[in-house]
Amino acid sequence: MSLNVFRMLLTKMINLKPIFLVCLVVAPDSLWAQSGAAKSDSLCQSEETPVFSCRHKGKFYSVCATKPSADRMVLLQYRVGEPGHLEMVFPPERSATNQGFTFSLLPRGATLSFETAGYLYELNSFLPNDENEITVSRDDREIARFRCLDSLTDVNLTMTPIQALIRSAGIQEP
Repeated sequence: MSLNVFRMLLTKMINLKPIFLVCLVVAPDSLWAQSGAAKSDSLCQSEETPVFSCRHKGKFYSVCATKPSADRMVLLQYRVGEPGHLEMVFPPERSATNQGFTFSLLPRGATLSFETAGYLYELNSFLPNDENEITVSRDDREIARFRCLDSLTDVNLTMTPIQALIRSAGIQEP
């Protein structure tokens, strides 16, 4: 590349500086929105952020978070099923708290868990492959465990923005 061509490109880049600044100001929201799976890859609504999502045997397993706002706490909800046909929702109604959820960091991953109707649900994300797994137990006996083989690895509990969102929801380690 000749020096004149380089100078011309540099001049054009400097003249575009305001556009780059606008991109930097707008980018955080767009990056945040992309930190989760596309809405078609989860059971989350367009105004929600996927926190955990995977597919197993044709069903979606998703944890969806409301958007943070100054007047309302982030609320989580676990959903199982297909778009338009939910088989399970926890909590059934969103309330003002995330009571029932716990979050734990593991040496090589993270777990979000909750208990309902005597069943303990553990949603796990493991490093280094960002694999998602779900375990269901009752009376300290494992009833079901499966890895999401077609896991939507764009969304998992090991991601720092996802962990920050969980903490902003008031969910702490037990």
